Amino acid sequence: MFKRIFTHNYKKLATLTGPRDAIASVAFSVDSLTHRYTGYGGITIWDLASSAVVTTPHLPYEPHNAQHVYSSSTWMYFEGTSQHVFIVGNMSGEISLWYFDKGQNAFRTERNVVVDKGAHSIVMSIDASEPSVASGHSGRVVTSADDGTIAVWTLTSTFEFTNVFKVDPPAGFIPRIVKFARSTRNVFSFSKTGGGFLQLKGEDGDYSWAKADGPKEMHFVAVNETHDYFAAWTGQRVELYQLSNSQYVKAFHCEASLVGNTKQVSFAEDGSRLVVGTDHGFVDVFSVVSGNIVQRLEYPRKSLVQYLATLTLPSCHLVAIAGSTKSQPADVVVFKKKYRAPRAPSTAGSTDDNIIFNVPVTWTGVRWIWRFIFLLVSTQFLVRY
Repeated sequence: MFKRIFTHNYKKLATLTGPRDAIASVAFSVDSLTHRYTGYGGITIWDLASSAVVTTPHLPYEPHNAQHVYSSSTWMYFEGTSQHVFIVGNMSGEISLWYFDKGQNAFRTERNVVVDKGAHSIVMSIDASEPSVASGHSGRVVTSADDGTIAVWTLTSTFEFTNVFKVDPPAGFIPRIVKFARSTRNVFSFSKTGGGFLQLKGEDGDYSWAKADGPKEMHFVAVNETHDYFAAWTGQRVELYQLSNSQYVKAFHCEASLVGNTKQVSFAEDGSRLVVGTDHGFVDVFSVVSGNIVQRLEYPRKSLVQYLATLTLPSCHLVAIAGSTKSQPADVVVFKKKYRAPRAPSTAGSTDDNIIFNVPVTWTGVRWIWRFIFLLVSTQFLVRY
């Protein structure tokens, strides 16, 4: 009993080193092999289980060239072909599609696609309709750029990438974040300034609804459709709203923000927790119900720790945090917390003391091999967004 009480917190699982500058994005992938860092020196991928580097396409080291500075990304996995696809956007209005070549144990470039109006805009946000695509089906990708373009695309397992629609939001609406509504494939978008947020119909881009009563600054937004919430970093704190009616719920107060517009927020643990980056060498884990901090996850040295990722698996919850101070080497620290929910009889006897090396578990039709991909984007330009 006492062991359960005193160990029901996140514990450090791994510290991943190597990035030589600020990290600006972290993401877990589905049924994956590796860990990825992108930034001034291009993109580096590690296998988290072994820390070995996986071969990637050559990218020139040009931190002042917007074409080689990366700002957003997502992952997609095709179950029928067991194919991992990485989709990354740059600061020149393009996205690149990479696939994992299992025979060569390397990532390869499939194609590059312009997703803005051709004005070399920053790709601000990318999302996938589902992280794992069933055999015989196609996935969808939504992109937004700082010229105002919101676009939806279909992607097949044979890498056919087709535009469904491109739309412009209302005047003054800067589509900082785009997210798919998981049950309908409609698209949510949140404006960086002005309080606007909207939903587009997935089939043609027509408006389902548009609102203007959100927080006046939304530098990052996390959505939890199950509990009808969205949480926005507003410059000095996180504010929680109901998604359906814009009703303000509460604020989550953090340490004083030194860089107001660059904190990432993410729901965790089935929506019961909210994880928030800080400028003070840790991230805060809040209870959504009480609004109180329940744990601080420490970074190994003094640094901005503004970017993070969360993931819930059948046996545990994971959080990854990343150093975000420019001109300073950065680490990624991964934390794990056991999932206390009741298990199905088929998995009740399994152990997760070392999740990296566990036997695969079937979850929503996906084989998890307990190794995960992170994306880490590092660039001096990202502080603006």
